[in-house]
Amino acid sequence: IMFENNYKISPCEIHLIKIINGNAVLKIKIKEGKKRQIRKMGEYIGHPVLELKRIQMGTIRLRDLKPGEYRYLNKQEIENLKKIL
Repeated sequence: IMFENNYKISPCEIHLIKIINGNAVLKIKIKEGKKRQIRKMGEYIGHPVLELKRIQMGTIRLRDLKPGEYRYLNKQEIENLKKIL
């Protein structure tokens, strides 16, 4: 998909989870995340993003991490990262 200024994105999966007060809650799966990609996609179709929560990066599930928090990777996560480098 090509946006303005040659901003190109790969296809993604989008699933409607629920609708709350007229706003859609979506699960969006992307292969590569570019800067503000999800927000730009919403803006492009006239549906601004009100809230965004990342739940997974590659094979690493972020669980219940709050903004600014971190956790240590387990051995399997480290091994998985080494395989893709």
